[in-house]
Amino acid sequence: MNQEARKGIESYYAELYRRAKCRVEYFQERLAQDDTYSRLTASLRELVSKIVRAKAFNLPERVQILSEEIRLIKDARERRMVALNIFESDLIPQWQCNKCNDTGFLPNGHLCSCYPKQSKAKN
Repeated sequence: MNQEARKGIESYYAELYRRAKCRVEYFQERLAQDDTYSRLTASLRELVSKIVRAKAFNLPERVQILSEEIRLIKDARERRMVALNIFESDLIPQWQCNKCNDTGFLPNGHLCSCYPKQSKAKN
């Protein structure tokens, strides 16, 4: 493959990857701007640190209470997301190819099987 063709393919995959990431960032930003969701997230972080301390001091009853509080806050955050019309799936990149995550390459460094198809479509 010549240098120009390779640049075109890399550019194509970079754009696919960028779009998938930007979509997730858009929804994350919407959540971050929501005061209710932000308060719930802060409360969740605080409870997680409390549960770590409770486990370190071997306080199983306290861990159980905190675990229940965490579950309630997670439920409240999920309800808030639904109220904002944002779903868990919106926070996960939606790749065109789930094997290479729109990079054109597999984790082992080999070309993905979608690479030739996409390169032919691009040319």
